[in-house]
Amino acid sequence: MRQENRAILVISADLEELFLIADRILVMHRGRIVADLVTDQTSIEEVGRYMLEGKLTA
Repeated sequence: MRQENRAILVISADLEELFLIADRILVMHRGRIVADLVTDQTSIEEVGRYMLEGKLTA
């Protein structure tokens, strides 16, 4: 589907699976999108922090 410029919406808390299949990950926290991340430029830990806290901690 990527070659056809199509998108697929996957909703999951399984971060390892998302990193295997997604080019981008949008993270929601309390009903808001708090991060739009390129999979190759982020980590499972960073996505997890956005999921739990809605922002990065210092």
